[in-house]
Amino acid sequence: MAGNTSAWTTKGSNLDGVDDGDALSGGYINPTDNGVGETSGTAASTTRTMDNVHMRHECHMWLDDTAAIDTNPFNWPINGDLTIAFNITDLDLAGSIGNCTAQVMGSVDGTNYVELKALGTTTFDDAMVAYVYDYDAQGRMPYMKLRVTPASDVDNTATPIKIVVINH
Repeated sequence: MAGNTSAWTTKGSNLDGVDDGDALSGGYINPTDNGVGETSGTAASTTRTMDNVHMRHECHMWLDDTAAIDTNPFNWPINGDLTIAFNITDLDLAGSIGNCTAQVMGSVDGTNYVELKALGTTTFDDAMVAYVYDYDAQGRMPYMKLRVTPASDVDNTATPIKIVVINH
């Protein structure tokens, strides 16, 4: 089986999707985060805190093969630096994948991608690895995604790693 990724999800948003203006300052979180949130402009909790509102984008990646594994293109605007963290749950993978090369890729048409930044090469096994993408130095393109290329052909599809991207 070849490596694969899930779709991007947005977590920790203080926007509720209802254009009523109250979620921007109310500190609400997504309904899927801890089972609380705001729907139709009504707070699910009477406590308005900023818990869990650090905006982040997450996906899962199943590492297998030595071919490049691409995430889906980012589905949010890139307007500054990014913190990109791999294996944030610190999984001890079943098979040793060796070093993984991580890259940020960009495209003007969504088909032909070029490397915007080589983030680094290290093992993701039993380790959280984080990089910073420097927006001023590397820029942006209309389509951007992450690419991971494992060094070893080991099947770790039973335990996907979680990737998190945080806008600065």
